[in-house]
Amino acid sequence: MSQKNMGRLAQDMKREIIAIIGRLKDPRLEGGLLTVTRLDVTPDLDVAKVYVSVMGREDGPKPAIEALNRAAGHVRTEVSKKMHIRKAPRFIFVEDLKTIDELLLTGGTNVYTIDKQGIKKMIYQTAWFKDGVIAGLVEISMEIPTEMPHYVRG
Repeated sequence: MSQKNMGRLAQDMKREIIAIIGRLKDPRLEGGLLTVTRLDVTPDLDVAKVYVSVMGREDGPKPAIEALNRAAGHVRTEVSKKMHIRKAPRFIFVEDLKTIDELLLTGGTNVYTIDKQGIKKMIYQTAWFKDGVIAGLVEISMEIPTEMPHYVRG
């Protein structure tokens, strides 16, 4: 499969995974903000590593990552059905420290939209500064009108 097609497949899978995670009822996924930041698929489509950012949880990201890995078989089945592919890759969920680390290192901004349980939201992440030095990360999540056109980042 060409690199372009692999990228498109990964984006489509990511979009489906986001929707499926939004429908999961595990209490370890409640509260805070869970974001699928990227997805890496092996060339043979056997394994896909799903990078997840978990913020705003007192117990940290570990319980949410464990819950996602526990539900990985269900996610795999649903992705296979939704995308009409015979065999979806085996999903491994891991914490993504890269995106947050990059924002804290560069002072950059990350903006994207999500669709979670039928509610469309815009997520805005940016570094905040104190006395000209990066002092932390600010994340704003706001609901956007359903009729507003937007691109759900895959």
